This record gives sequence, structure tokens and C-alpha cells, in this order.
Amino acid sequence: SKPSTYYGTTGDIITTPAGASWWNPSTKTLYDPCPAGYRVPPSGTYNLLSLNNFFWFGSGLTGGGIGNSYFIPASGWRGTSDGQLYGVGDHGINWMSSPPNATNGYIIYFYPGYVGPADIRLRSYGFPVRCISE
Repeated sequence: SKPSTYYGTTGDIITTPAGASWWNPSTKTLYDPCPAGYRVPPSGTYNLLSLNNFFWFGSGLTGGGIGNSYFIPASGWRGTSDGQLYGVGDHGINWMSSPPNATNGYIIYFYPGYVGPADIRLRSYGFPVRCISE
């Protein structure tokens, strides 16, 4: 398989031989989309986020974060079956590197009134990645 190729889906299953080993929470792999010195965050990275400490930036709901120190854009997602963009500007979703199984992955997910620091979604979604420093 090729790391720069989007393999698409068959139903809700990612059609690639790499499976759950694409991103590794402890070792940088060929499939990690982050540049040298950065990595996809492992599950648990955002566990301290809640509605009590998460703030929206801007009046247009462009993203949120912790105080003024950490920003996560509300970039939305690509649908699994139609490839359309959804939730741009009011939903923030980013992958984490440690999937619970071959079909699902952990994400941070937020929208007005909700913060899910370790939600689970099908790995066939085209969610963005927010790299963190190693």
C-alpha cells in the first residue's frame, strides 16, 4: 500500500492492507501523516477537555481549544459514502493514533454544547489529523 493514496471504503471498511497499524502511538511509521518531530496524538491526549475548560474562538465558531494556548479548527469531516464536506466551521473532529479495533478509531469531537475527548467513529470517515510535537 502507498501512504499518499486514499484507499476509500467498501461500505464502512477501509480498503487497505495496512489496517489498524497505519499510525502507531509509540513509533513513527511510514503511514504517519505528520512531519518529522510530530505525530498523530494517541488516545487519551484530550481526556482533560470538557465543557468546563473548552472555549470557542471567534463569533463564527471557527474552532475551539483550551484558553488561548491550544487551538483545534472546526474543519468538519468528509462523509463516508458521498465524499461531501459536513460541519465546516461548527464541528471539530481529529483522529488519534490508537484505534480500538480495525473498523473504528478514536477521535476528539466537539461542536457547540458538546466536547467528546475520546469518541469512537468508523475509520472510513475522512477526518483531519492535528499533529502534536513528539
